[in-house]
Amino acid sequence: MSINWLLSATVLILVSTSTASLAQSQPSIPIGDLITESFGFQFNGVTANRESANFTFSGSSNDLLLNVTGFDIDSSTEVRVLVNDVSIGFLTTTPNNETGPSSITIPSSRQVTGTNSIEFRQRVPNWFWGITNLLLSVSASSTPEQLTLDNVNESSYGNRFNGVTANEESALFTFSGSSSDLILSVTGYDIDSGNEVNILVNGVSVGFLARTPNNATGPSSIQIPLNTQVAGTNSIEFRQRVPGWTWGIADLILSEAPAPQFDLSNYQLSFEDNFNGSSLDPTKWDTGLLWGPYFPYADYLYMRS
Repeated sequence: MSINWLLSATVLILVSTSTASLAQSQPSIPIGDLITESFGFQFNGVTANRESANFTFSGSSNDLLLNVTGFDIDSSTEVRVLVNDVSIGFLTTTPNNETGPSSITIPSSRQVTGTNSIEFRQRVPNWFWGITNLLLSVSASSTPEQLTLDNVNESSYGNRFNGVTANEESALFTFSGSSSDLILSVTGYDIDSGNEVNILVNGVSVGFLARTPNNATGPSSIQIPLNTQVAGTNSIEFRQRVPGWTWGIADLILSEAPAPQFDLSNYQLSFEDNFNGSSLDPTKWDTGLLWGPYFPYADYLYMRS
């Protein structure tokens, strides 16, 4: 009886020591410092990370940008990236047995005060894969890009679009309010349904990106009414309905909506009064009231036939 108890106690002590060593073995990624070590399986002589590679970092009040060089990433869902056990995206595919860049945004909403975790999780343990050149920096998306009238923004945004994975959930921009309706033209990518990507101006929906062929691009054009704008800085957000889906936008341009044109060639003027005098014109307006015609008014009571 006493021997079994001693063996059980010994086992508990060994497990506790192993857990502590595992926590201490997770490298820290300081913001702004480049980590040039190699991690993964069968990559640069490293075989320690057959299933995953784990790191820590200190939480920030800003969105952070994680840049990393991946190795032999054969599919867009092979290596998942998790922050505090929540998926924020995947490593970008690379040529076979070669390296390539990945860039993933870590939203401030996914961070906690103090120590945070980053895990690179291989979907199929024993497959070759690797990472190196890890760099955390304050994301430029913390300051949304400004769209200006009639200037094309040719950059790419989205998730797994033209090598970009920074906008898994949304892409945010700003513009200056106008005195007229505006037209937002944009090229969408892999928009599978008519309500996949919502477009919000100052938090109010103005429409959705148009559907595109699968894994292909297509045009969208959305009107931004004057009554949704405010004086000064306005926001435009492209919000993905299902974070993690592949989607993208490029070639964004804002322009003033053309004034409506009416063809009056088939119409004939039958009545006109511009009310540009100090009183009503008695040749055009009359009244059936007892005090008329001294005070001519329209016969809104229908007292005359």
